[in-house]
Amino acid sequence: MADPVFGISIRKVDEGARPVLAADLSTIGIIGPAPLADATLFPLDTPVFLNSNDTTKTRKIGELGYISDAVRGVNDQLGETQFAARIVIVRTAEGTDPDPAIKLQQTISKIAGDSLQGTGMWAFLKSAQKLGFTPRILTAPGYTSQMANGVGTITRTSPGSGYVQDHLYPVEFSGGGPDAVQATGHAYGLSNGQLGPVELELPGAWYDTPPTIDVPPAGNEASAAAVVDAGVGYGVGEQIVLPNQVIVTVVTIGAGGDVLTANVSPIVLKDEKGATKIAFVTYYKGEYGIHTLNRDQPLNTVASADFGSPGPIIDFQAPLTHTLVKQNARKKGTFEKLFLEGRPPVNVGVTSGGDLFGGTQVTFTDVLGDQQFNFYAESVSQYRSLSVGYLNLSRRRRVAEPSSCSISPNTSLTNASSSGTARKLSEMACRGCPSGRSASMNTAASSSTATSASRKP
Repeated sequence: MADPVFGISIRKVDEGARPVLAADLSTIGIIGPAPLADATLFPLDTPVFLNSNDTTKTRKIGELGYISDAVRGVNDQLGETQFAARIVIVRTAEGTDPDPAIKLQQTISKIAGDSLQGTGMWAFLKSAQKLGFTPRILTAPGYTSQMANGVGTITRTSPGSGYVQDHLYPVEFSGGGPDAVQATGHAYGLSNGQLGPVELELPGAWYDTPPTIDVPPAGNEASAAAVVDAGVGYGVGEQIVLPNQVIVTVVTIGAGGDVLTANVSPIVLKDEKGATKIAFVTYYKGEYGIHTLNRDQPLNTVASADFGSPGPIIDFQAPLTHTLVKQNARKKGTFEKLFLEGRPPVNVGVTSGGDLFGGTQVTFTDVLGDQQFNFYAESVSQYRSLSVGYLNLSRRRRVAEPSSCSISPNTSLTNASSSGTARKLSEMACRGCPSGRSASMNTAASSSTATSASRKP
């Protein structure tokens, strides 16, 4: 059953035909080497935006290479009402081999780029995050007519055994012709000890025949390792890859980190039959676990003496003394000594629509909390709210234990069992105090040692 609708309900019907939305082809992507370009303004393998009529940026591309000529070609094709085109430029590295043919192959391989590293053509995918838009028309001027054969699919004849899980093994390519630019790649060890599929980093170029692929041997798996120099800065569970491809996992660390493999939080559990088990939490290699253990006999018995003998009893004497003057006894005024209760908050802000808002609250009270004045002000846009309140708490019900009395915050007595003066002052304070209620005294006479001051609400 549908929910009831009150008022006007607007429903969008989208079963009909929709128009085809055209892709935004207004942004052009140009990629290639520019050896004389400003490396700060045009870093390698990074998308950089410019308008085609921005002569300040275009001059910093340099004339060596084909990118500047491509920008001029874009400007030549602008319409009468078009002043500039949006261009995203990715500058790639140029080949370094002295042989021109191999240098060209290396340059094309840099333009093709690596999908894992996000270089070359793959750098255009960063445009959406860095620039806010993505070029849809891509061109590599000067490097689109050459035919370069790269590595395509790789078929494993034997997956091998003895490889370490999740460990990276570099793959080497060789052969394929005198002018071949070798591909690069790697593979990871699987959980069953076999070597996983080869992942290409660069496909290479100019192969006449399929290249030869060599993978490192699995080697022997080390079952134990002795620590000669522990070093510093390691964490539990961290893996250390040695030069011989042996992986060492840190199980515990010493005084530098003080993190050890341990069993913590032991508790006793009882089942339906009343039998007891010990449950505890384990920490090992960065992972926590919960285990139970049947233990009929105690492992060790600990005596109280193992924890040392109790320390001496300290006779505490408060470092505070008061001189009580009876002649100063008087009743506190109703609104005497009002003070600001806490620091008043001040809230000021502005909304996304440009409206200002703010507010504050101020509270005044006396030392006993009997009287309270509250002032509240708030402003949102053109609206104002003001509030003034008064609260009289002097007749609030005070509850205390039977036969108990309390002294005002300015007076307190101690050592009543040994001081006759203190005992007399206690009797003065509690004189006329009915059982089950708390009496108060603002002043007292004589002198005594004071430790605390309280007034029970």
